[in-house]
Amino acid sequence: MHEGKLVFAQLMLYLPLSTFRRCVAEHRGEHKVKDFSCLDQFFAMAFAQLTYRESLRDIEVNLRAQARRLYHMGFRCQTISRNTLANANATRPWQKQHLRIKVFFGTSENAVKTQIWIAISTYVLIAIAKKRLHLDHHSLYEILQILSLSMFETIPINQLLTPPSPDSEGCGRDGGYPPPPAQIRTCRITAYGSCLGYVTRRTAPQDMDACCGRWE
Repeated sequence: MHEGKLVFAQLMLYLPLSTFRRCVAEHRGEHKVKDFSCLDQFFAMAFAQLTYRESLRDIEVNLRAQARRLYHMGFRCQTISRNTLANANATRPWQKQHLRIKVFFGTSENAVKTQIWIAISTYVLIAIAKKRLHLDHHSLYEILQILSLSMFETIPINQLLTPPSPDSEGCGRDGGYPPPPAQIRTCRITAYGSCLGYVTRRTAPQDMDACCGRWE
């Protein structure tokens, strides 16, 4: 059903668009808006939340680097500009561990509220996906960690989060290799004494060398 769709686009399918558009209409969220719609704004901020972006410039740089994939992610704007995003966050009406808000991208009351509510909405989308895809073998925290490195994969989410088999090979210093296509393994990677996240089958060789040497 989702074969070929980017993981980010698959997640956004759980957004209730009719409700979203009704809220936008009620609050006149797109009054005089020509290009950067409220949905584009939501997608940009959801992407930032899911991938640990730390500033508007960080969001801009990362999304512009994927310019050819923006349409397939769901965006309909011509480009992503930090100034446009900052203005949208500041003017449009709209559990810390999981929300992962380390820094606010704006200082106005509306910008702060926008970021918080989109962070909450994104977390709820992940919870909905977890329930509908029957991903009971993963916690929400684990799902968020895995997805943060997989936004541009084209694997169906339920396959991406398939649990490893008991005889999975190691990686990194143990000389093994990443898991086969359409699978992912949770791997404890440590650097400077803290976990960096998860290794996917597309992890660069230099990152594999930093692996602790076993899949979980």
